[in-house]
Amino acid sequence: MIRLDLRKELKRFYTAKRKPELIDVPEGRFLTILGRGDPNGPEYQEAMQALYGMSYTIKFSQKTEGRDYTVMHLEGLWWVDGGVFDLNDPAPREMWRWKSMIRQPDFITDGWLRGLGTSHSRRMGSDFLLASGTGIADISALV
Repeated sequence: MIRLDLRKELKRFYTAKRKPELIDVPEGRFLTILGRGDPNGPEYQEAMQALYGMSYTIKFSQKTEGRDYTVMHLEGLWWVDGGVFDLNDPAPREMWRWKSMIRQPDFITDGWLRGLGTSHSRRMGSDFLLASGTGIADISALV
């Protein structure tokens, strides 16, 4: 069985240095979910359950095909519409926008994800779209 550990392979891009530096991070494939609101609220919690649920479904589906890997850590982007995201004077949390993502191995293809998405949505009783083309799959409609 092939065992891939992206955390070790990409460690230099995910480890902070004492002195800030510019780095070139290689392109990657990410499973993402978009949303709005307080990160302590139920919408965000449901979105994270969907994102991790899909990430582990992908992992275990690949394991049955002889490929095992470590699920990467959660990454995220935060912003507010029409303004600046200022940590010293933050906008009300219900106005926060976010994009949360988990990096996937390069062998997870768009076609494979679409097939998995159909079976996964049937099992969860939800409809969702896996949009791709840029190496990013968005599962926002899952929640």
